Amino acid sequence: MTPARRAKRRQTDNRRRAMIKQKQFAESKRAWSARNREKKRVHWIIAMALRHGIITYPGNCQHCQQSARVEAHHADYSRPLEVVWLCRKCHGQTHRKDPPELQPDFNPPVDQTKEVRQNALRCYDLLAK
Repeated sequence: MTPARRAKRRQTDNRRRAMIKQKQFAESKRAWSARNREKKRVHWIIAMALRHGIITYPGNCQHCQQSARVEAHHADYSRPLEVVWLCRKCHGQTHRKDPPELQPDFNPPVDQTKEVRQNALRCYDLLAK
């Protein structure tokens, strides 16, 4: 086999491996969604609440106060809008170890325009379903 042919084959094999990994990732993501419907629903509610201004996205971790990208941590999925905003490191620690006492941060929007109130009511209607 010539070096050019070998390089072409290696490139094709790498693409094939990447496609297989992509399919496996998509399958595992679908399987997680099927197993965790309630968590998926709560994640969607948080995304909609952020989009419509019902809650705000803080810039700091509520545990270590580090200015970083934060994630919403739910102590109780039955209360989807009560979240603690944690950086990736603190979020991982709360799931791995005995978590520190964290207070949920439910911060309603300051701007109470008619549109914001209507969006908030729509989001709360989703919670009732």
